[in-house]
Amino acid sequence: MTREELIQNMEAIDCDGTSSLKMRSENAQRGNRVARIPSLKKKLKKKSKLLLICELAIPFDPVTGETEKYNRDNKWRPPFSATTVAKLLKGNADENEKLKTVLMRRAGVKEWDTSNCDEITDKDIHVFMPYRVPRVFTVPVISVNIPAITGNNEYGRDYAIDINYDEKTGQIIGEKPGAIKVSELYTDLAFEEIAELEEKVRSGELNLTDQQVRDKKQEIRNKIRVTGDHPANFITVIELPMTAKMDISDEFLGSPINKEAIVNALVLTRYSKQIRLKMEEYTSGNWEKFDYTLDYVELDMSCPTEGDENSSIGKQRIGLDTSFDKPATKLTEEEQYADIKSAISEYLDNDCTDIEEKVYRSTYIAPYSDDIEDQIYTSLHTVLDIVNNQYATKRVLQKHSEVINLAYGEDGQDLLMEVNSDVSEKPEGRLADERTIADVAKSYDLNSADFAGDLEEVSPDLE
Repeated sequence: MTREELIQNMEAIDCDGTSSLKMRSENAQRGNRVARIPSLKKKLKKKSKLLLICELAIPFDPVTGETEKYNRDNKWRPPFSATTVAKLLKGNADENEKLKTVLMRRAGVKEWDTSNCDEITDKDIHVFMPYRVPRVFTVPVISVNIPAITGNNEYGRDYAIDINYDEKTGQIIGEKPGAIKVSELYTDLAFEEIAELEEKVRSGELNLTDQQVRDKKQEIRNKIRVTGDHPANFITVIELPMTAKMDISDEFLGSPINKEAIVNALVLTRYSKQIRLKMEEYTSGNWEKFDYTLDYVELDMSCPTEGDENSSIGKQRIGLDTSFDKPATKLTEEEQYADIKSAISEYLDNDCTDIEEKVYRSTYIAPYSDDIEDQIYTSLHTVLDIVNNQYATKRVLQKHSEVINLAYGEDGQDLLMEVNSDVSEKPEGRLADERTIADVAKSYDLNSADFAGDLEEVSPDLE
């Protein structure tokens, strides 16, 4: 697509270059009912070449270089191929010296020929590479793992939730959702248990290595059945089937290579830690020799040759043992590369205007609702015995009296009455004032990578 064609297309679809649903700018909204994208499958002996679709995210005005409308919090990222967007920017830079200066300064170049905006050179790629990012779609969610609600799915289920926070205080604006209140109860129970663990390690009662301590903390984190809100990140990938020798299969290469073939090869997957770390190899320049286009990066996926595909534990192990690595051979070495490149460009420039709606529908994430909140309260007792929990200290119970009353009925009321009457045998607990809790919580961020475990790697198929 030429620069002029891109401008016409953006005008035709009323596109201002921002993320229409905010899924590509840290926020997520629900989309309309549109076609779904299949999920990436991990099966025994499977090998695939994955093309992780990228985009340009520009933190300033694409015409003037100013940051009044477009900035770090609201980047200009139109839903077209990164190459086509680069052509537009190159043309804009040729017409606007201020924009050209901004781009050159940030790229660290002193000379840049912008006369031909319908061609992208290696120098152009160097200029725009700092703005290339994986096309990540984010849905803010809470995770619930209560069998009475989610069934026998050992991974639980995500629910999309929309929570507004005060930018200065970080506090939730308005009424706090019940799921968040329950999550905070779990967090404080975990805090009490972690604090006890730390004390035993410091005193020498427990002799554990650093790794063993981390493992223990992970076990504590795994007890949390309702999490706070956190991002669920997804990426769209073009999956090309490969042979055991890591060559693209004749089945794909022998069929017509056009936009339809690319659409049929499109899959959705979680932006897992495994994939994210490999993407960092590209952004850091470590895999520069395999990096030749703004539109995507290549990864070769290899699934294990042995395992159990019929049990949930077996599927989990297949996911954990699946590897992602730099390409054995680059796509540019294929005879049909020109056709593949053209087909990818045609898809990215013509079929991505409603991509956020397609992705949202394809995640199969249901919205959080009053009904889900009621179910959490009424079923919490099935997974959390608050009466006999040794970490349900007086301070924890007093702090979360609302949840205790709603979820545990008379048992909860009796428990709170004993605490408030100072006749409870529960320990006082380690929770202190809110400021102390907030400070300590920074060290025990239950949404951090330290507590994330491997669940993101082995989530079940999105369907």
